[in-house]
Formats: sequence, structure tokens, C-alpha cells
Amino acid sequence: MNLAADIFYEHLFPLLYLIPEQNALAEKPFLVVTTQQELSTLQQELLNKILQAVKIDPAQCRQVSIGNFSESLLEACRYAFFFVDLNKLPKNIASFGNYALVSINLKKIIVADDLDQLANNVNNKKKLWKILQQAFQ
Repeated sequence: MNLAADIFYEHLFPLLYLIPEQNALAEKPFLVVTTQQELSTLQQELLNKILQAVKIDPAQCRQVSIGNFSESLLEACRYAFFFVDLNKLPKNIASFGNYALVSINLKKIIVADDLDQLANNVNNKKKLWKILQQAFQ
């Protein structure tokens, strides 16, 4: 073998597992954060309608509860939806306010009410629709 190959296999090859797979972002480019991990049938139907309204297949989404959310999950997505009460969100995300569309490092973050609160408020559904249209023009 030559010196370059020796260096690669001895020093760099063992580190390849640290490089995130490029396919991971392509497979699940959307992050959905909800108050609960297990959604009721009505909550899941509302979430599916929201996603389908902007032509997102729910299978392309990684769904986690706010209790299982970590900032590192934002690194692996292009869009993040937060359907969580503001007082349960991390301060840096809560500071955006409800019905906000924020772009950070080529990622779009959408903050809205908890799915139960959203389901019962037509005005907030309209606010969400407006920011979804801005995000997916």
C-alpha cells in the first residue's frame, strides 16, 4: 500500500462512523415536536391534515414529544414544527412566539399551539395556514 492509503485506514477509517449519513436528512427532513409522544386519533388526524396541506408525507417526519426533544434533532432536519405550549418549549424557541416562522441556518422553524388548542380555535388555524404558506411557497 502507499502512504496515503496507510494513513486513511489507520487514522481516518475508524472515524467514519462519526460522519452523519447523507440519507438521514433525505429520509426524514421534517421534525414534528408535540406535547405528548402518543397522539389521540383526533390529534393525529389534525397533524396529518396540516402536513398534507403543504404536501408533506407523514412518513417523512420524525415525531418526538417535547420531553424527548433535544437541540441536536434540529441539526438533522430542514423544517421543524413545534405544536407545544410556549411555556413547555426551550427558552430560545419559545422566544419566537406562537405562529412564528423563523429561518436559522437554512432551516425553517414553525411554532404553533398544542394540537388540542389548535383544533378548537379557527383563528389560530388561519394563523398557522398563513405561516405554512410562507414557509412552503
